[in-house]
Amino acid sequence: MVFTAQNTGAGQAARVRDGVRHSVWLGVALTAVVSLLLLTERGPVAALFSGSDETRLITERYILITAPFFLCYTLTVVLHGWFNGIARTVVPLVCTVLSLGVVRLPLSYGLGHARGIDGVMWATVIGWAAGLVYTLLAAARRAGSPPQGGHDRDHDIKAGPMATSDNWGDR
Repeated sequence: MVFTAQNTGAGQAARVRDGVRHSVWLGVALTAVVSLLLLTERGPVAALFSGSDETRLITERYILITAPFFLCYTLTVVLHGWFNGIARTVVPLVCTVLSLGVVRLPLSYGLGHARGIDGVMWATVIGWAAGLVYTLLAAARRAGSPPQGGHDRDHDIKAGPMATSDNWGDR
C-alpha cells in the first residue's frame, strides 16, 4: 500500500504496475508453499492448537478444506493493497461487506444447518472466492477505464496492475 501510494504520488504508473505484478507472483509462490506444507503437515500443525483429539480433527479438516483456496485470499489482499494505495478504499470496503456479510455469514448459517461444521468451512472458502471475483472485476474496470478526475488526473496515474503496455496508462 505505501509503495503504491508513494509511486502514485510520484507519477510512476509503470512502477506501481510492476510492483503489484511482482507482489502477486511472490504472494502466489509463498501461498503455494505454505498451503502445500499445511496440507501435508496438517496433523502436527493441528496438534499445536490443542491437545484435544476432537479439536485436532476439526482443525485438520479446516486446513484440508481451506488451504487449497488460500490463493484467493492472497490475491485479494494484494489487490486491496493496490486499491488502498491509489486512494480507492471503497473497493476493499465493499469487498469485505460482500464476502463476509452478504456471502459468508448467510452461507455459514445455511450450509452449517445442511452440512454441519464442514458447511461453515466451505462458506469461508466461497466468501473468499466471491471477494476475489469482486476485486478482480473492480481491478479490470479500473485498468480499462480513463481516470475520473481528482487524484488520478493530478498525478497522471491511469493504469491498474492489469493494464498492458498498449493500454492508455502508458502515455
